[in-house]
Amino acid sequence: MDRSSLIEKFGQNLEPTSLQRTRLWSVADEVCMILKKVLPQAHCQVGGSVAKDTWLAERTDIDIFVAFPLKEYAKKSGELCEMVEQGLKKVFMKSTIERLHGSRDYFHFEYKGYTLEIVPIIAITRADEACNITDISPLHVAWVVQEGKRLTNNGKILTNEIRLAKQFCKAQRIYGAESYISGVSGYVVEILVIYYGSFEKFIEGVAKWKEGQVIDPSLFYAKGMARFNLNSSKMRSPLILIDPVDKNRNAAAAFGVERWQRLRRVAVAFLKEPSEDFFTAPSYAFSDLVGKVKSKEKSSKKVSTQKRYLVYLEIEPLCGKVDVVGAKLVKAYDYCMQQLTPFGIVESDWDWPVGKNAVAYFIVRTKLRPTTQEVQGPPLTMKEALSAFKTKHADNFEKEGRIYARVKVGYPALDDQLTAVLGSKYFSEKISRVVGLKLV
Repeated sequence: MDRSSLIEKFGQNLEPTSLQRTRLWSVADEVCMILKKVLPQAHCQVGGSVAKDTWLAERTDIDIFVAFPLKEYAKKSGELCEMVEQGLKKVFMKSTIERLHGSRDYFHFEYKGYTLEIVPIIAITRADEACNITDISPLHVAWVVQEGKRLTNNGKILTNEIRLAKQFCKAQRIYGAESYISGVSGYVVEILVIYYGSFEKFIEGVAKWKEGQVIDPSLFYAKGMARFNLNSSKMRSPLILIDPVDKNRNAAAAFGVERWQRLRRVAVAFLKEPSEDFFTAPSYAFSDLVGKVKSKEKSSKKVSTQKRYLVYLEIEPLCGKVDVVGAKLVKAYDYCMQQLTPFGIVESDWDWPVGKNAVAYFIVRTKLRPTTQEVQGPPLTMKEALSAFKTKHADNFEKEGRIYARVKVGYPALDDQLTAVLGSKYFSEKISRVVGLKLV
């Protein structure tokens, strides 16, 4: 199947049905009406991708902004959260309302099968009126909706093109601006697809990205001038995406180098050989990973020399703020990867569906590494350092102008190394507990 046909076929599965739309909007409107009764001074409105009509069919969360008038509440920005919290507790007494910390706190609870996020804001019409970065969110909605009035490209509805891009990024583990993900937010994806004009052109554009690329959809700056106007702290990401409603903001500031490289890599791969697999999230089920290991062994011409082993961890995360817990899981995973590298990591990854246990896996080449390893010392010209190195390491030798030593490896066997890693203070402080460990 050619690329365009594949995109058209797969895109049809992502748009919400009429029934899904009706049910979601019924709940959203109901919640807005309920909130209006206890917060009559505020205006309640649906936000996020639901309001933009860029949400994916499986979505079950709804963002609702509780907007307070600028004139009356500009100097009371710090009081909004308490006001909203008190109101929520009066009318959603049967729900467990969780207060989440952010630039301004917001609220999270389940209602009629949907996850509600209630966000207190000050109603503004321009970005420079914002009392808090959260206040700008409705302007993002307005921009996407306004652009949506002209979002057709050769007869194709661009909101569906946005859905394709979101699904592509989700499947490739690039979606999410949280610090432990360091990927692209939904808003960043929306801006980029609108900027390029279609999903296919977005992928083509990504494949040509250079690190430090600047994209300025609203043309706030003359070519090359964005770097001279933005704060240096906003220019550290590999993609500089000027927020079309706020010229002083890099919308892609959370985009990390590793995720940027991954997006660019998979974009190139998709253009070379399009497949539905690019839109399908990988499985982290133990049985599927065992199957992957075996299939890789069978695909090798020298099966006997291509034996692979799977390390599979199921981890119960700590309790706390999602960003903080996620960041600790990342550190735990990175530590495992560092400690298992001598066993020849072929492939590794991790996943954490929020609210469930995390999993991490490592496919390695060997279960047994050499009992000694070389440690590099200083150049032979550094006499003082050279003497100290020799004193510390009796089994030393010279090579290419440097001193080296042979040192004993603490845990040559993979299972012993795993026991040491999982029992280490560094690792155990980052998680609640290891629920399961499998080595095959």
